[in-house]
Amino acid sequence: MSKTPSPQNTPGGAPQPGATPLTNNTPRSNPFSSAFAASASGGSGARPSSSPGNFLSRFGTRSTVDYLPMHDLLLMFDLYDITPAAYYMFDIAPPSKEEGAVDTADSKALISIIERDKAVQERMRTALNAYWDGVRLVGAVHVYDWREEVKQAVTNRLNAIKQPPRYVRASDPLLVLNILARARTSLLIHGAALALDRPFLERVVMTDDPRLVQLASASRLIEDSFVPPPPPPDNLFNDEDDDK
Repeated sequence: MSKTPSPQNTPGGAPQPGATPLTNNTPRSNPFSSAFAASASGGSGARPSSSPGNFLSRFGTRSTVDYLPMHDLLLMFDLYDITPAAYYMFDIAPPSKEEGAVDTADSKALISIIERDKAVQERMRTALNAYWDGVRLVGAVHVYDWREEVKQAVTNRLNAIKQPPRYVRASDPLLVLNILARARTSLLIHGAALALDRPFLERVVMTDDPRLVQLASASRLIEDSFVPPPPPPDNLFNDEDDDK
Protein backbone atom coordinates (compact mmCIF):
# COMPACT_ATOMS: atom_id res chain seq x y z
CA MET A 1 0.00 0.00 0.00
CA SER A 2 1.18 3.58 -0.54
CA LYS A 3 -0.02 7.09 0.18
CA THR A 4 -0.37 9.38 -2.81
CA PRO A 5 1.02 11.49 -4.35
CA SER A 6 4.56 9.98 -4.10
CA PRO A 7 4.57 6.14 -3.95
CA GLN A 8 7.99 4.52 -4.19
CA ASN A 9 9.18 0.99 -4.89
CA THR A 10 12.25 -0.30 -3.11
CA PRO A 11 14.35 -3.12 -4.62
CA GLY A 12 14.62 -6.28 -2.59
CA GLY A 13 16.52 -9.53 -2.54
CA ALA A 14 15.97 -13.25 -2.44
CA PRO A 15 13.93 -14.58 0.46
CA GLN A 16 14.84 -17.43 2.75
CA PRO A 17 12.23 -20.18 3.28
CA GLY A 18 10.77 -20.89 6.70
CA ALA A 19 9.24 -23.99 8.19
CA THR A 20 5.76 -24.13 9.65
CA PRO A 21 5.14 -27.21 11.82
CA LEU A 22 1.60 -26.21 12.75
CA THR A 23 -1.04 -23.67 11.82
CA ASN A 24 -4.08 -22.44 13.67
CA ASN A 25 -7.18 -24.11 12.22
CA THR A 26 -9.59 -22.70 14.80
CA PRO A 27 -12.28 -20.61 13.03
CA ARG A 28 -11.97 -16.89 13.58
CA SER A 29 -14.26 -14.05 12.67
CA ASN A 30 -13.31 -12.21 9.48
CA PRO A 31 -11.70 -8.85 10.42
CA PHE A 32 -12.84 -7.39 7.10
CA SER A 33 -16.51 -8.37 7.11
CA SER A 34 -17.87 -5.25 8.82
CA ALA A 35 -17.55 -2.57 6.22
CA PHE A 36 -17.59 -4.01 2.70
CA ALA A 37 -20.87 -2.44 1.70
CA ALA A 38 -19.36 0.94 0.89
CA SER A 39 -16.84 -0.59 -1.54
CA ALA A 40 -19.51 -1.29 -4.16
CA SER A 41 -19.80 2.42 -4.83
CA GLY A 42 -16.33 2.31 -6.44
CA GLY A 43 -14.35 4.87 -4.42
CA SER A 44 -13.47 6.11 -0.99
CA GLY A 45 -14.59 9.66 -1.74
CA ALA A 46 -11.65 11.24 0.06
CA ARG A 47 -9.98 13.87 -2.12
CA PRO A 48 -7.97 17.01 -1.35
CA SER A 49 -10.46 19.83 -0.96
CA SER A 50 -10.06 23.10 -2.87
CA SER A 51 -10.75 26.50 -1.43
CA PRO A 52 -12.07 29.41 -3.49
CA GLY A 53 -10.34 32.78 -3.56
CA ASN A 54 -6.76 33.86 -4.07
CA PHE A 55 -3.61 31.98 -3.07
CA LEU A 56 -3.31 33.53 0.40
CA SER A 57 -6.86 32.54 1.32
CA ARG A 58 -5.90 28.88 1.10
CA PHE A 59 -3.52 28.90 4.05
CA GLY A 60 -4.96 26.95 6.96
CA THR A 61 -7.32 24.83 4.82
CA ARG A 62 -7.44 21.10 5.48
CA SER A 63 -6.74 18.36 2.95
CA THR A 64 -7.05 14.59 2.92
CA VAL A 65 -5.21 11.84 1.08
CA ASP A 66 -6.27 8.50 -0.38
CA TYR A 67 -4.62 5.13 0.07
CA LEU A 68 -3.84 3.66 -3.34
CA PRO A 69 -2.70 0.03 -3.68
CA MET A 70 0.59 -0.48 -5.53
CA HIS A 71 -0.05 -4.22 -5.97
CA ASP A 72 -3.06 -6.50 -6.08
CA LEU A 73 -2.31 -8.84 -3.17
CA LEU A 74 -2.59 -7.85 0.48
CA LEU A 75 -0.69 -9.91 3.05
CA MET A 76 -1.60 -10.15 6.74
CA PHE A 77 0.68 -10.92 9.69
CA ASP A 78 -1.34 -11.99 12.72
CA LEU A 79 -0.06 -13.81 15.81
CA TYR A 80 -3.35 -15.71 16.01
CA ASP A 81 -2.56 -17.60 12.80
CA ILE A 82 0.72 -19.02 14.11
CA THR A 83 -0.03 -19.44 17.83
CA PRO A 84 -0.19 -23.29 17.81
CA ALA A 85 3.05 -23.44 15.81
CA ALA A 86 4.75 -20.99 18.19
CA TYR A 87 3.87 -23.10 21.25
CA TYR A 88 5.41 -26.11 19.50
CA MET A 89 8.44 -24.41 17.94
CA PHE A 90 9.64 -22.63 21.08
CA ASP A 91 8.79 -25.47 23.47
CA ILE A 92 6.20 -23.46 25.40
CA ALA A 93 3.63 -25.28 27.50
CA PRO A 94 0.18 -24.08 26.33
CA PRO A 95 -2.41 -23.09 28.94
CA SER A 96 -5.03 -25.53 30.12
CA LYS A 97 -8.75 -24.89 30.43
CA GLU A 98 -10.73 -25.65 33.57
CA GLU A 99 -11.68 -29.10 32.29
CA GLY A 100 -8.00 -29.90 31.65
CA ALA A 101 -8.00 -29.50 27.86
CA VAL A 102 -4.97 -27.76 26.37
CA ASP A 103 -5.70 -24.54 24.47
CA THR A 104 -3.11 -24.03 21.72
CA ALA A 105 -5.12 -21.26 19.99
CA ASP A 106 -4.92 -18.72 22.83
CA SER A 107 -2.64 -15.98 21.44
CA LYS A 108 -3.26 -13.61 24.37
CA ALA A 109 -2.02 -16.26 26.81
CA LEU A 110 1.01 -16.81 24.58
CA ILE A 111 1.91 -13.10 24.79
CA SER A 112 1.59 -13.21 28.59
CA ILE A 113 3.99 -16.17 28.75
CA ILE A 114 6.50 -14.41 26.49
CA GLU A 115 6.39 -11.24 28.57
CA ARG A 116 7.01 -12.92 31.93
CA ASP A 117 9.27 -15.88 31.01
CA LYS A 118 12.84 -14.74 30.30
CA ALA A 119 13.91 -18.22 29.16
CA VAL A 120 11.18 -18.26 26.52
CA GLN A 121 12.25 -14.80 25.38
CA GLU A 122 15.85 -15.91 24.96
CA ARG A 123 14.85 -18.99 22.94
CA MET A 124 12.67 -16.84 20.73
CA ARG A 125 15.29 -14.12 20.24
CA THR A 126 17.92 -16.67 19.24
CA ALA A 127 15.66 -18.35 16.66
CA LEU A 128 14.16 -15.11 15.31
CA ASN A 129 17.52 -13.38 14.93
CA ALA A 130 19.00 -16.42 13.17
CA TYR A 131 16.10 -16.47 10.71
CA TRP A 132 16.17 -12.70 10.14
CA ASP A 133 19.93 -12.66 9.51
CA GLY A 134 19.26 -14.83 6.45
CA VAL A 135 16.67 -12.44 5.02
CA ARG A 136 18.14 -10.10 2.42
CA LEU A 137 15.89 -7.07 2.82
CA VAL A 138 17.26 -3.81 1.42
CA GLY A 139 15.57 -0.52 2.29
CA ALA A 140 12.30 0.05 4.10
CA VAL A 141 9.01 -1.82 3.70
CA HIS A 142 5.72 0.05 4.12
CA VAL A 143 3.42 -1.82 6.49
CA TYR A 144 0.09 -0.87 8.05
CA ASP A 145 -1.72 -1.65 11.22
CA TRP A 146 -5.21 -2.76 10.26
CA ARG A 147 -7.34 0.24 9.26
CA GLU A 148 -10.59 0.51 7.37
CA GLU A 149 -9.05 2.80 4.72
CA VAL A 150 -6.57 0.09 3.73
CA LYS A 151 -9.25 -2.55 3.25
CA GLN A 152 -11.41 -0.09 1.33
CA ALA A 153 -8.61 0.92 -1.05
CA VAL A 154 -7.63 -2.66 -1.86
CA THR A 155 -11.23 -3.77 -2.28
CA ASN A 156 -11.94 -0.89 -4.67
CA ARG A 157 -8.84 -1.77 -6.69
CA LEU A 158 -9.77 -5.46 -6.93
CA ASN A 159 -13.34 -4.61 -7.91
CA ALA A 160 -12.04 -2.29 -10.64
CA ILE A 161 -9.91 -5.03 -12.23
CA LYS A 162 -12.64 -7.65 -11.73
CA GLN A 163 -10.61 -9.75 -9.28
CA PRO A 164 -12.03 -11.54 -6.22
CA PRO A 165 -11.70 -9.42 -3.06
CA ARG A 166 -9.26 -11.79 -1.39
CA TYR A 167 -6.14 -11.47 0.75
CA VAL A 168 -3.61 -13.92 2.23
CA ARG A 169 -2.25 -14.53 5.72
CA ALA A 170 1.31 -15.63 6.51
CA SER A 171 1.69 -18.94 8.36
CA ASP A 172 5.42 -19.13 9.15
CA PRO A 173 5.86 -18.31 12.86
CA LEU A 174 9.46 -17.10 12.41
CA LEU A 175 8.42 -14.63 9.72
CA VAL A 176 5.24 -13.46 11.43
CA LEU A 177 6.95 -12.87 14.78
CA ASN A 178 9.85 -11.03 13.13
CA ILE A 179 7.50 -8.70 11.25
CA LEU A 180 5.33 -7.95 14.29
CA ALA A 181 8.30 -7.46 16.61
CA ARG A 182 10.40 -5.31 14.24
CA ALA A 183 7.87 -3.07 12.45
CA ARG A 184 7.73 0.46 13.83
CA THR A 185 4.64 2.56 13.07
CA SER A 186 4.30 2.13 9.30
CA LEU A 187 7.87 1.09 8.45
CA LEU A 188 9.85 -2.13 8.64
CA ILE A 189 13.62 -2.02 8.21
CA HIS A 190 15.98 -4.96 8.45
CA GLY A 191 18.08 -3.49 11.27
CA ALA A 192 15.21 -2.88 13.69
CA ALA A 193 15.57 -4.56 17.09
CA LEU A 194 13.12 -7.19 18.32
CA ALA A 195 10.36 -5.92 20.62
CA LEU A 196 8.66 -8.95 22.16
CA ASP A 197 6.08 -6.83 23.97
CA ARG A 198 2.28 -6.96 23.93
CA PRO A 199 1.70 -3.68 22.00
CA PHE A 200 3.74 -5.10 19.12
CA LEU A 201 2.69 -8.75 19.16
CA GLU A 202 -1.06 -8.19 19.46
CA ARG A 203 -1.22 -6.02 16.30
CA VAL A 204 -2.52 -7.14 12.93
CA VAL A 205 -0.06 -5.86 10.32
CA MET A 206 -0.71 -5.64 6.58
CA THR A 207 1.47 -5.02 3.53
CA ASP A 208 1.34 -5.39 -0.23
CA ASP A 209 5.13 -5.25 -0.66
CA PRO A 210 6.05 -8.04 -3.12
CA ARG A 211 9.27 -8.83 -1.24
CA LEU A 212 7.37 -9.89 1.88
CA VAL A 213 4.72 -11.64 -0.22
CA GLN A 214 7.49 -13.69 -1.87
CA LEU A 215 9.10 -14.38 1.49
CA ALA A 216 5.80 -15.51 3.00
CA SER A 217 5.15 -17.74 -0.03
CA ALA A 218 8.04 -20.00 1.03
CA SER A 219 5.53 -21.52 3.48
CA ARG A 220 1.81 -22.10 3.10
CA LEU A 221 -0.29 -18.97 2.63
CA ILE A 222 -3.77 -18.92 4.17
CA GLU A 223 -6.21 -17.45 1.68
CA ASP A 224 -9.21 -15.48 2.94
CA SER A 225 -11.78 -12.99 1.68
CA PHE A 226 -12.65 -9.41 2.52
CA VAL A 227 -16.30 -10.34 1.99
CA PRO A 228 -18.08 -12.88 4.21
CA PRO A 229 -19.62 -15.79 2.29
CA PRO A 230 -23.33 -15.48 1.51
CA PRO A 231 -25.72 -17.35 3.79
CA PRO A 232 -27.02 -20.70 2.48
CA PRO A 233 -30.42 -20.72 0.75
CA ASP A 234 -33.39 -21.21 3.02
CA ASN A 235 -34.35 -24.45 1.28
CA LEU A 236 -30.86 -25.97 1.31
CA PHE A 237 -31.73 -28.61 3.89
CA ASN A 238 -35.35 -29.15 2.87
CA ASP A 239 -36.20 -32.79 2.41
CA GLU A 240 -38.39 -34.01 -0.41
CA ASP A 241 -40.57 -35.65 2.22
CA ASP A 242 -41.54 -32.21 3.52
CA ASP A 243 -43.70 -31.71 0.44
CA LYS A 244 -45.66 -34.89 0.99
